[in-house]
Amino acid sequence: MKSPSAQRVVHVSHGAEWSRTYHTPLFHITEARFAPGAVLEPHTHPRPICAIMLAGSFDTRIGQRSVDCARGTVWTEPCEERHRNHTGDAGAHVLVVQPDPHRADVIEPLQPFLEGVHEIPRSGMIGPARNVLHEMNAADALAALSIEGLLLGMLAKAARVTVRRERNGMPPAWLKAARDFVHAEFRRSPRLDDVARAVAIRPGELAVAFRNHYGRSIGAYARDLRFDWAVDRLRRTDDAIAGIAASAGYSDQSHFTRECAARLGASPGRLRQSLRAGP
Repeated sequence: MKSPSAQRVVHVSHGAEWSRTYHTPLFHITEARFAPGAVLEPHTHPRPICAIMLAGSFDTRIGQRSVDCARGTVWTEPCEERHRNHTGDAGAHVLVVQPDPHRADVIEPLQPFLEGVHEIPRSGMIGPARNVLHEMNAADALAALSIEGLLLGMLAKAARVTVRRERNGMPPAWLKAARDFVHAEFRRSPRLDDVARAVAIRPGELAVAFRNHYGRSIGAYARDLRFDWAVDRLRRTDDAIAGIAASAGYSDQSHFTRECAARLGASPGRLRQSLRAGP
């Protein structure tokens, strides 16, 4: 991993023409305004962020992904994820929330959301965000408590929207590309890092999204593909069982034999006989 200096770690208000920051026991909150056409060259932040665009827009480039942060959009940037921002013609007015990573007792349920790159257009959270700003202005003895309640509610809502979208909606293009990669490479037993690198996504984000959308881990998905391929070769060819096992990516014939017994209750030889005898 690159050193923090090499990654150019900056505060979230870097490049802003105006900003203010408010601290609570759970969060660092920053309100910032950026000039029209401002370009924030590649940089990282030392904490994960969740932000909402109150007015104006950002075009954010993270890895191979482009995130359109228009008015009302909520988006996330994982800790130390290198990215570049370009402010739109109307500038940008942003509220940025950075949870304290040391308070895992509180934010642990939000970690899958905060560890990935997510974008929720038209989130409906401008109203709650402005309530946060109102409490920041009040700055009385109860402001911090009120702000934390508002922010936890906003983050929980955003996380639920993301999970629901990944489970029930169409997968994003990069997730379909990851699935295609597994289909093409399952006989080589790819690692999670290999798949993540192929689609330019963080391994943790990929693992969570894949399981949420396809109902099983990438490893289990690849093992199913491998087993189905090997069984199909048993049915359609006269190839030696050892050769089929090796071509499928099993470590040896015994490995394939054990899996046949565990899944279908028969050895590969008997399975071949039964497959050819009929349905």
